[in-house]
Amino acid sequence: MDDDVKLLILELGRLLDHSVVVVLPFFMCLALTQLLARLAPRLGLLDLPTDRKRHESATPLVGGIAIFAAMAISLVILSLSVSNLFLIALTLALVVLGLLDDRYDLSAWIRLLVQVGITLSMVHFAGVSISSLGNLFGNGQIVLSPLYGTILTVVFAIGVINAINMVDGVDGLAGSLLLISFASLAFVSVGSAQFLTAKALFICTGTLLAFLCFNARVFVAKAEVFMGDAGSMALGFMMLWFFVRLTQEPSAVLSPVAAGWIFGLPLLDTVVIIVKRLREKRSPLSAGRDHFHHDLLDGGLSVNATVLTLTFLHALMALAGVWLNSHQQFESLFLGGFVTLVLFDFLFRGQLIARLHKVTGQRSDRAT
Repeated sequence: MDDDVKLLILELGRLLDHSVVVVLPFFMCLALTQLLARLAPRLGLLDLPTDRKRHESATPLVGGIAIFAAMAISLVILSLSVSNLFLIALTLALVVLGLLDDRYDLSAWIRLLVQVGITLSMVHFAGVSISSLGNLFGNGQIVLSPLYGTILTVVFAIGVINAINMVDGVDGLAGSLLLISFASLAFVSVGSAQFLTAKALFICTGTLLAFLCFNARVFVAKAEVFMGDAGSMALGFMMLWFFVRLTQEPSAVLSPVAAGWIFGLPLLDTVVIIVKRLREKRSPLSAGRDHFHHDLLDGGLSVNATVLTLTFLHALMALAGVWLNSHQQFESLFLGGFVTLVLFDFLFRGQLIARLHKVTGQRSDRAT
């Protein structure tokens, strides 16, 4: 056979392989979401409107189950490995925790203890843990002892899991931010020849695209399903898993600072919220309307405008992280840049929202 024909067949095979790892989980998640939404009232998985939750009617909390089920089945079919089996098993435990929380509203301490236990299982049984912080300050790799590495892994895991939970407050927002982060990690993985990891990440993007068809107001008038705590915890843990796998040896292909930028807006918002709540002597894990999306909504932006604004900002941060990963000589500079963003957000968000409220109020007056 001619070499050009062989090359064409090979490229077509790769294209089909890459499309399947997005298309199969996409349609699987579509079907599962529709099925579970019909069963939600019988299962007691409905999110009812409250003063803090301002949606108009009871909404099925089944998006997270559908996403996880589609991911797990697709991983088994398309990318079966011992590592992915560990990922599925540990994520399943968080899905169960989230379902119980959605159904019975568990205390924050119970959720925290289970999250710590699952993270320790990830470290000791799956061997996924932080051992290096990279070249943060430009004077060499910061290597951690096993004890400090385990402690830091637990802290980061709790932070990432709850950061996703915290941004899941507006139709389409959490799914859009996660989609950008998973796609960015997939791009880094493909560019670094980490094809098995890339497959898993493409599967995640496929399921998230399907979920957004029912959750983002670009596709529906209002969210028809929510991901619930089961979804936010599971997806937060999976994000943490891939961050650690890609930033640590033996297959370290992602700068830890670049990973922070790819995590982007959820990390920024969570750090600012934690500092504010500690300053006010409140629990960092308590519920409240003090997140970035709440501020924009209260400032007069619509849901779609809020999601578009935050998704755009997050995409810029993720792109900066991808660029940094190819230019790691600027790692310490980008670390300082992220700290500067946190300080700017902490000090000036209130003033910016007040100006936004004034502008949107003036526009409303002119419209009437």
